[in-house]
Amino acid sequence: MEWNNGALTLIFIMCLIPIVFVYAILRLLVKKSNTLNSFLQKEKEERFILYFLIEIAIIGLSILIAFGLLSIINLLNGGKGLLG
Repeated sequence: MEWNNGALTLIFIMCLIPIVFVYAILRLLVKKSNTLNSFLQKEKEERFILYFLIEIAIIGLSILIAFGLLSIINLLNGGKGLLG
C-alpha cells in the first residue's frame, strides 16, 4: 500500500493539533502553579539538562494524553473516528 504526501500530511496535522493543544494546557497549569513555576525557573537557570528533561517529559505526557483522548472519543463513537 502506498501513501501519498497529502494523506501523510493530513494524519500528521490531525495528530499534531491535539498534542499542541494539550501541551499548551499543561504549560498553562505549570505557570499557574507557583511552586512548579518557581522550581522550573530555578532549574532552567541552574541545571539546564534537568529542565530539558522535564520539558521532554511534559511533551511525552501531552502526547499520551492526546492519543488517550482520541482513543476514548473513537471508542465512545462506536469506532467511527472523530467525525463519525
